[in-house]
Amino acid sequence: MKLFEHGASGMPLTRRAFLSLSGATLLAAALPVEGLDAPLPEAVTGRALRAATVRSAPDAAAPVVRRLWPDSTTPLLGREGDWYAVPEGYVHRYDIQPMLSFAPEEVARPAALPAWATVVAAVAPVRRWASAAAPLVTRVGHGGVLAVVDALPGDHGGWYAVSERPELAPLGWTPAARWGICAEPEPARTTQARRLLLDRARAAIVAREDGRDVLRLPAAVPPGMQAGRTGIDGGLLRQPSARIGPWYGAAWVLSGSGVLLYGAYWHHRLGEAGEGPGWEVAPWAARWLYSWLPADAPIEVI
Repeated sequence: MKLFEHGASGMPLTRRAFLSLSGATLLAAALPVEGLDAPLPEAVTGRALRAATVRSAPDAAAPVVRRLWPDSTTPLLGREGDWYAVPEGYVHRYDIQPMLSFAPEEVARPAALPAWATVVAAVAPVRRWASAAAPLVTRVGHGGVLAVVDALPGDHGGWYAVSERPELAPLGWTPAARWGICAEPEPARTTQARRLLLDRARAAIVAREDGRDVLRLPAAVPPGMQAGRTGIDGGLLRQPSARIGPWYGAAWVLSGSGVLLYGAYWHHRLGEAGEGPGWEVAPWAARWLYSWLPADAPIEVI
């Protein structure tokens, strides 16, 4: 197992190391891939998706060291197979969502409303009104996206009213400090030929540029997916947020012509058959695809 340099020596952690931690594979190391070369400001932490068991070794039969509460966070020191190394031992990858640390005072605030926002904390509760004692409407995990349609100043950053889309009625109110305002990424404009291959057998999404595979992302494959080809000009739509079943705020959605792709914050069972209606990837990966893919790029299911 390789531990990340940031945790061991204070050296900056690169986005390429974060790719490896997340199960993604950079396939063309000499080919620049936008947004994947800059150092990260902080170490990578993991959000417990449920009551997670920490074991003394990367083995389901190893002794239990402790348990993590749902939505608690812990530093991720490295990965060994299907297990993440944490300070006390090892946690199975199904139980942890890698996330980037953030400083509340650095979270972007809206210059105007409505505006899109993403959860930068482990989780953001949405309540019926702007009070911690108000009934809970839903919880949106790290990387989820909703529209901010109103804001209320107050202690600890105040509150946002959030909605599935700017034109819809608010779902409720959420602590503003847990969200970062984010502009909707524009599709890339490039002379390089880019396309996506959705690989059912390998449960992966491959980004291809000028005939070369540049990045492979693990995905949860929707049941009953058939081979075929589509293109954005042929009806594939872009949408920053969508509701998928009971989950609000599925992130950076590409949809149409038999293809649905989005970022899922509610599980980390990537690289295998899924249960959702679309190809599910990590929210950070969905956002990268949303901006990397040009408007006329073809998408092929193989």
